[in-house]
Amino acid sequence: MGKMFLSLLVAMMLGACGTDKHDPVPMPPEFSEVTCSPAEPAAGEEVTVRVAVGCPDGLERVSLHYFTRYKEMLSGSIAGERLFTEAPATYDFEAHIPGQQAGTTVYFYVAARSVNGLERTTRTMQYALPGGGSDPGLGPEYTTRPEFGPLTFTPDEPGDREIVTVRVPVSCEYGLERIYIHYFHDGAQEGTIVGERRFADDRPTSYDYEGKIPGARAGSVIRFVVFARSGYGVGNATEMMEYGVRNE
Repeated sequence: MGKMFLSLLVAMMLGACGTDKHDPVPMPPEFSEVTCSPAEPAAGEEVTVRVAVGCPDGLERVSLHYFTRYKEMLSGSIAGERLFTEAPATYDFEAHIPGQQAGTTVYFYVAARSVNGLERTTRTMQYALPGGGSDPGLGPEYTTRPEFGPLTFTPDEPGDREIVTVRVPVSCEYGLERIYIHYFHDGAQEGTIVGERRFADDRPTSYDYEGKIPGARAGSVIRFVVFARSGYGVGNATEMMEYGVRNE
């Protein structure tokens, strides 16, 4: 995991810094390849999960989540969690999934959060213990991400303290549970969530989202993403967008 992941992180840092060292672009965490050992555990045998995690802005939290029936994905257990006060740029994460009964299928993923509030997870992985009954398996509803259409925001060059309206169509065949804007002001490492839209019971498969970013002072630079989560807990985000508030 060492050299290749270090090279990846250096590239991330260069991309984040650009030419303006005082105004970096907030970056989400990145993962190396996840490994687990043993690959074919016996009943009752503990499984160790390892992955290198990196973020040029620094890491706030890394955790391992697992569940033993695919319908329990949103209420699974945390097998290992690491909270940081020193905000490292890289960390070799290791956690352990307790031994399970014969015939159990175990699903798991690693989640990481940066100090600027951006989150990312690995893909959901699985292993099966021999013997016993069977599990129906992880359906596509638990791996399908929401998708975004063309994103627009108006005005694209707002004036002093002028509100900006963001619009983007969002869709997911398995329903949408939550959509919001996460924006950063003048290179701040802590972002702000605005324009949150939650769907409780009647979760649409498509939605024309609209949210508003509060007005900022002249000369400010605002960066933002739109985040969406499906009804089965799978999240996705747009690319980071940017606009400047003109000096009048």
